Amino acid sequence: METNQKQSLRQKVSERLSGSSRSRSTVKSSIFRDKDLVEIALKPLSLQRSRNSRGFVPRQTVFSCFLQLPPELQFKILGYLDYGETQRLRQTCRLFRDSINNEVMVSLFPRIFDTMLRTCYICLKQTRESQIVLGNAAHARFPMTSKCFKCMARRSCFRVGKIYTLGNSEVVYVCRWCGIPVTAEMGWNQPEYHIPCYQMYEMAIALHYTVGVVQWAVMLCGSGLCWHYIKRQRIATVPIIIAFFMAFWTSILNLVRGYAMRTYHWSMLTELIILALWIPPMYEVVDKSIVNRSTSDLQVSRSATYATLAFISLNM
Repeated sequence: METNQKQSLRQKVSERLSGSSRSRSTVKSSIFRDKDLVEIALKPLSLQRSRNSRGFVPRQTVFSCFLQLPPELQFKILGYLDYGETQRLRQTCRLFRDSINNEVMVSLFPRIFDTMLRTCYICLKQTRESQIVLGNAAHARFPMTSKCFKCMARRSCFRVGKIYTLGNSEVVYVCRWCGIPVTAEMGWNQPEYHIPCYQMYEMAIALHYTVGVVQWAVMLCGSGLCWHYIKRQRIATVPIIIAFFMAFWTSILNLVRGYAMRTYHWSMLTELIILALWIPPMYEVVDKSIVNRSTSDLQVSRSATYATLAFISLNM
């Protein structure tokens, strides 16, 4: 009797499939409302070969068990999912996409507009309003245009100097040190830095200017020694004078760095020119004081020669 009933049910399913060009989603949607048809239709999808027999034995799946539940229980189970999880469930197959339509989504999430604003459209995860960036209201996908911090950082979407609006309507900047929006306490009079980041930035600036002062001291000592010992050699004195004034120009560029303009490439270019200008003085010192010391008219002690070479090397 049971075999005849199953055969009749399978015949109903085959009649629905035969002579129709409807997709599998339409058939499953109609099966959704018939418990027996669901069981018969899904069993061929979940057959497993038994090790002890040559045939196939049916195996119940979670999917088939879920479809056998009454619609009220299915709706109750869906109520335990958040918006992102429900969207991922809808993306699994056409059956869920057609069954969980807009009316069901509105019933599951009464405040669906706010829920969509708090959901990242990339990872489909809900997060706090202070950890998600709102999208463009003119976008066709709005309000499903928000992006969480992790997805934006992973895709390098943050831009320094740009203002972002969070889910709580707060306007924030991107930290210029770590590249994460400043949602916590910001530095004093510095809305583009976190407090720890601004402290590290101040330390880096102090180190930068300390190195600049040391570089100026080395420049003065090296230029003075070369001018004192090899001032008669024009091939060495002219590059020294040019390098001195170019070092002064480099210091001016570093002072306006980050405030008026971006000068990093110009500073690097001048530093490379200064490096090339110190090669002739070093050649003259080595040639006159070490290699051809006996025939040279330059009378310089070895300690002064080594000191001059050391300062030239530091300048380079």
